[in-house]
Amino acid sequence: MAAANAWDPASAPNSAGLLLGHFVASGLVTQEMLNISKRTAPCFEKFSRLQQITNIQAEIYQVNYYFSFFNYYFSTYTEKKKNCSSVIMQVLSMCEFLGSIPSTHTSNQKKKTQPYNLN
Repeated sequence: MAAANAWDPASAPNSAGLLLGHFVASGLVTQEMLNISKRTAPCFEKFSRLQQITNIQAEIYQVNYYFSFFNYYFSTYTEKKKNCSSVIMQVLSMCEFLGSIPSTHTSNQKKKTQPYNLN
């Protein structure tokens, strides 16, 4: 959010503008002095640029942090998925092996029932 311009009389008064207005009214400073100070000094321009660079570096650091977190998470997930796939393949191969063994009894065969011997 941009702050109100203390130099612009049309903007809403803020504490800095009120203080400067009081200084002008008391004669401590003149309006001309304030107008001269209105120009931006090169050191402040460099400071502003340095602040922008710092903010961009912080954003890049944050994006890199999230990227490495997601990279770790998905590599772990992929590794678990590979492990799960290998377990499933082992179970399937075991089922194939067990299916190749001839069974002595299948559920499709009907058992012969013996009548009760009452004697």
